[in-house]
Amino acid sequence: PPILRALGLKSKISFSTAWKPAFKILASMRRLRGTPLDPFGYTQLRRAERSLSAEYETAIRTALKNGSPHEEFLRLAQLPDQVRGYEHIKMDAIKQMRSQL
Repeated sequence: PPILRALGLKSKISFSTAWKPAFKILASMRRLRGTPLDPFGYTQLRRAERSLSAEYETAIRTALKNGSPHEEFLRLAQLPDQVRGYEHIKMDAIKQMRSQL
């Protein structure tokens, strides 16, 4: 988990069946995703992910307003496909997408 990695853990860990109730509680909290009560929503990565949609929409609206050529729309449409991976890989992809926007 990212929290344990932030605390210095470098490798994967396994959880015994004793952890099953805790994971059920976490699963029930999925309704909180995207709300102000989301405990994992305040990380740098999650904040960057949420801001991407607004930045992308602004870029599309600007391109429409300027009457950009078809090729530019294709390039803009393909940008979100570049944002993949986990944590630092995704953050690097977000930075690259922002530079291309």
